[in-house]
Amino acid sequence: MTGQSNKKYEHFDHQKENSIPVISGSGGGDLGQNMLAGKINKWVRLRKLRGEDNLSWGKRIKADQQNIDKFSSHLLVAQSFDTRSSRITAIASARKNIGYAWMPVIGTKPPTFAEAKACAVWLNSTLGRIAFRRVCGRKISWPRFNPMNFNDIPFPDVDNPEILERLSLAYDETCNEIVPKFKDGISEVRTIWDDAVSEAIQIDRKVIVRCAELLARDPYVSGEPLL
Repeated sequence: MTGQSNKKYEHFDHQKENSIPVISGSGGGDLGQNMLAGKINKWVRLRKLRGEDNLSWGKRIKADQQNIDKFSSHLLVAQSFDTRSSRITAIASARKNIGYAWMPVIGTKPPTFAEAKACAVWLNSTLGRIAFRRVCGRKISWPRFNPMNFNDIPFPDVDNPEILERLSLAYDETCNEIVPKFKDGISEVRTIWDDAVSEAIQIDRKVIVRCAELLARDPYVSGEPLL
C-alpha cells in the first residue's frame, strides 16, 4: 500500500485473525490534526478470490503480510492535501504503519523512529512545506504526490546527532498538539517547528519568519487575493 486504496483488500474486523491496521484520512480531517500517527482507523484483509480454496488464500495472506512488513514505515507523508484546509504534511509513529492517503517512506534506508520524528517536523515546518510546493504536481490548490517526488525534496542531515536531537525534541513537544489549518497562518506550534529547524540547520530565523509570512499570504493558502 503506497497511499492509495487497493481493491484487493476488504474492510475487516480488527479483532479477527489476519486483519491489517491502516492509517487513513487526510491531513485536514479528524485523523490528520497532529503529527502523532497513533490512531488506526481502518482494518482490512486480503480479499478471497472467487473459487479460491482456504489453503491457497491462506498462503496468499501470509505472503502479503511479509510484503506489507517490508513497506511499512515509522514515517508517512500525505499523498495529497488541500493547501488551505489541511493541517499537516507528515506523521510519525513508534509503530511502523501503512496507509490510505498516507505514503510510507522507505527509501534505501528506512527511517528509525527518531529519524521519522525529525523528518516529520521538517516536512511540517515552513521550509518543509515550501519544499513540498516545488514538487506539487499539476494542481497547486490540491497537490498530489507519488514516491518519486520525494527524491527532489531536500531533508536535513538526520545522521548528524545534533540535528536529529533538536528536531526530534520538537516532535516530542508538539506531537499531541492540534495543529491549526494552513489557512490560519503562523501559529504557536508552527513557530516551535520553525525554531527547531532554524537551530538544527543553522539558518537565520529571520529568513524563516519572512518565508512563513509570505507562505501565509499565498492565495492558495490564505484564500485571499494578493493586493
